[in-house]
Amino acid sequence: MPFNSIYFLIFFPIVFIIYYLLSFKARKIFLLFAGFVFYAFSIPVYLFVLIYIIFVNFIFGRLITNNEQKGKYLWMGIFLNLLILLIFKYVNFINYNIAELAKLIHWNYSLFLLNLLNPVGISFFVFKGISYLIESYRNNIKGKSGFINVALYISYFPELLAGPIDKPQSLIPQFDIEHKFNYEKVTDGLKIMAWGFFKKLVIADRLAVLVNQVFNNPSNFEGISLIIAVL
Repeated sequence: MPFNSIYFLIFFPIVFIIYYLLSFKARKIFLLFAGFVFYAFSIPVYLFVLIYIIFVNFIFGRLITNNEQKGKYLWMGIFLNLLILLIFKYVNFINYNIAELAKLIHWNYSLFLLNLLNPVGISFFVFKGISYLIESYRNNIKGKSGFINVALYISYFPELLAGPIDKPQSLIPQFDIEHKFNYEKVTDGLKIMAWGFFKKLVIADRLAVLVNQVFNNPSNFEGISLIIAVL
């Protein structure tokens, strides 16, 4: 669900209102559910990729915290995170380059490509998972690593598609604070969001018309046009 879509314009106020109507204990569960709905909106089956990342990091975070050989479990957890990233983003790229190399050395190599679409935001939540494992290794989040907290840290919908990748010891404790409705904070937050939407929709998307035209056909442009597009 893109942030600049009509769907998000409907989704966000609903989540906001329900969040403040719920009891403190129910809010984390609701935010987790909202994150899953937000992510599954485009391609529902890829929700399983997100759930895989959550379980991998929760399990290995516990293993790192509760075992003396925590370095081994850290690297195992990092490998399982990067494996899913490799499958979706780089298998076709690596295989295509092997095929090109095979042509040069006249090696009979049969090119195969996986027919997979990249899950939206996969790099962000994979590296959030890795961040969680590293901070677990450093004993920076001991006592804050319940399953709901870990799942919410990775799938928190305002950060799910585009970051930032903040440290778990910074974000997770905020889920355990009972936030009261505060008119001034709400209006300040909405102003920041409105300014961000303005920069995205009015400035960035208008500049993209020029940039995309040049980048899609760079051989048709030269000199100052290329410099302006890059800038």
